[in-house]
Amino acid sequence: HSYNMANGTVSFGHDGFGDRIKRIKQQISGGGGSENVAYGYPNSQSVVNGWLGSSGHKKNIEGKHDITGIGICRMDNGAIYYTQIFMTE
Repeated sequence: HSYNMANGTVSFGHDGFGDRIKRIKQQISGGGGSENVAYGYPNSQSVVNGWLGSSGHKKNIEGKHDITGIGICRMDNGAIYYTQIFMTE
């Protein structure tokens, strides 16, 4: 998703989240899920700090999930797109 947002295939945001969760569920047995996305932070520590400073993103991080996946795409111009998906197995 980070790559697709970075190259403009999809808009920045959560469009297609249901499809991403469905594809993941085909690979692992999983229950519900949530997702955090970000753009413009210079490094992973700053994006996590940003998410923790947002009640909705923090709720996802602190949720009752036991699986997470992180995707990062850095463009040639240095812009970085981040996606973190949380699921419950």
